[in-house]
Formats: sequence, C-alpha cells, structure tokens
Amino acid sequence: MQMRPVNEVSWLPSPPSRSRRLRWIAPPVLLLLSLSAGYIAWWLYAASEFRERTLAWIEDRRADGWRMDYTDVTRRGFPLKLGLRFNKPVVAAPDAAWRWSASRVLLSMPLFDAESVRLAIKGDQAVDFASASAPSAKRPRYSGRAEKFAFDLVPGGWMPNGRLSIRELAMQGEGPGESLTLPRLDLVSRGDPAAATDPTISSYAVQLTAGGMRLPEYLTLPLCREIPHLALDAQLLGGLDAGPWPEALAKWRDDGGAVEATRLVLACGGLTIDGEGTFALDRAGQPIGAMTARIRGYEAALDGLTADKVIPAHTAATAKILLRAMARSGSEGVPTLTAPLSVQDRTVSVGSVALFKLGAVHWLNGDGKTR
Repeated sequence: MQMRPVNEVSWLPSPPSRSRRLRWIAPPVLLLLSLSAGYIAWWLYAASEFRERTLAWIEDRRADGWRMDYTDVTRRGFPLKLGLRFNKPVVAAPDAAWRWSASRVLLSMPLFDAESVRLAIKGDQAVDFASASAPSAKRPRYSGRAEKFAFDLVPGGWMPNGRLSIRELAMQGEGPGESLTLPRLDLVSRGDPAAATDPTISSYAVQLTAGGMRLPEYLTLPLCREIPHLALDAQLLGGLDAGPWPEALAKWRDDGGAVEATRLVLACGGLTIDGEGTFALDRAGQPIGAMTARIRGYEAALDGLTADKVIPAHTAATAKILLRAMARSGSEGVPTLTAPLSVQDRTVSVGSVALFKLGAVHWLNGDGKTR
C-alpha cells in the first residue's frame, strides 16, 4: 500500500476555470471584432467614394457628347481592392463613328495604391463602325472575346497612360474573311500630349509590340492582312490638346506637330521593314512621312501587290530592276535594301520608285479642314 502525505502539494498549476479563460480571451476577441467592423465600415465608405468619383467622370464624358451607358453597377474588390462592375456597358464616339459594347467591365484599384487603376473587359464584346462614305449605311460589325483584355492606367494626361495587355483576341465580322485575330499585344504609354509647348518637344510616348495579327478585309490594307510581328517606339512632337475633335488635331498639325518613330519593325506578306522616321499630316489631312528603312523580301512583296492588283505588272517589273541595283546581301545572304521609304500625296515610294497609292483617311472631314 502506497502512503501519501496528507498535505501533499502538486507542482503542476491547476487549470484555470472557465470563467477565467473567458476573461483572458474576451478582450482580444472584442478588439479583433471592433477592428474588423471598423475596417468594413471604412472599406464601404472608400468604395462609395470610388463609385461616386467614377460615375461623376462618366457624367462629364456624357456632357462632352460621348455615349456611355450600362444596365447596373455594383461594388467589388473587398477586402484588398476598390472595384466596380459595370454590366452591359456601351460606349460610342460623339460623332457616332463607332460604338463598342461588352458583357461587363471591371474597374479596380489596389486599396493602398491610388496611382494604378485596372480596367478589364470580361466576356463577349462587339464594335460597330460607321461607313465614312455613307454614315447611314449598315455598319460593319465585329464581335468576339479575348482571353485577357486589361488596361492598367496611371495618371499623366488626357490620353490614357499605362499598359494595355491583350491576349487571344478573336473578333468575327458578318461576312467571309471579315475577322480580326490578335494573339498578343502590349502597349505602354506615358506622358501628357498637351504639355508640349513647342513642335520640337515631346511630352507623350508609346511602345507597342504585337504578334500574329490578322486584320479584316474591311481595312483594305495592301499586303498586310496578316502581321506576324509589329514593334513601334514613337513619341509625339508638339502639344495635342484634349479637344474638341478634330479641331485639336488640325491645330496640332498647323503648329508643326509630328510623330517621330525611333523604331519601327513590321513583318507582313513576306516583307520585313526595320527603320526609323517621322510622320505628320498634310494640308488635306492625309498621312505624310519619310523614314530610313532596311527592307527584306521586297520582290515577294511586289509580286503580292501585283497579284492583289494594287500595282500593274509593268510597275512591279520596273521597280524590281531599280531596287535590285540598290540592294546589298546581308550577313545571311538575303538581299537587304537600305533606302528612303516615304509617303507623300498618299503615294508610297521606295527611293525614287513610286509603288502605289493609299486610300484616303477622313480624320479631318476628308479635306483637311474643320467645320
């Protein structure tokens, strides 16, 4: 039989009673609940402010003549973002030249980074274009969707600043061959176009890369319906005001504004162009420009232009003879032509060889004047 002292004392502390445990746990739990409730209330206030500022901006655009509609808008993003979801948004230009619609748009901002706002398009989207020759005619329409279509905007000027990322965009027109596919596009822009005070000063620049692009026949671009690679580094020279349009564009042109491409790489139809140059608008509002270009595949391009009936066969044959005399074999043994490439009076020329004429653009009502 084991004997124990009557007054034996255990060295282990006795467990706290239930009431004592509650007294220990209750204060931190109450503090956590209070902080959570305060954060939720603060987020709801911040989300409401974000919503009101966004809707006020939309009203300002409507006052400028833009059509901006949606069926409803709801708050999103809790707990780390401020966000809005617009269902069935519709945006149309003041002159009704185009109209865009989508299933939904998400606008979001990191809660602790007010310098970045993301605009993401989700689901189906469609674009309608008015005919420049007959605005009342049936609009060309393209509809489809993208795996990713997001624009990360940052403050900087009246033109969007930030990064546009598009992945696997596929848009189908209403007729055969009327499709647009764009597997990859990245566009980075920065600056304020209106800030430049002199035509020699740049206050806005863009960097663009795209690959695997296929354009619709509606655009009627010679050779370049399929563009395996496109890269552009360019800056805007001179101040371009926000509006009204096209008066602002005409003023920019009249003040000597231009676009300087420090790098332009274009591959299409077996043709590769790599160069740099400067472009502007002439008195009729048509593009003009000159660049120093390194050109490969020009003979295949001339054959393609002949097959498409853009240039006659005798013009292509004469151009081949003249350009062969100017070309040199590169390191890979491929003939490379280094020559001035220009656009003047809507005519594209390589050196002194005039190749074909571009269709007219109507940025300034087709005659270079504003009304």
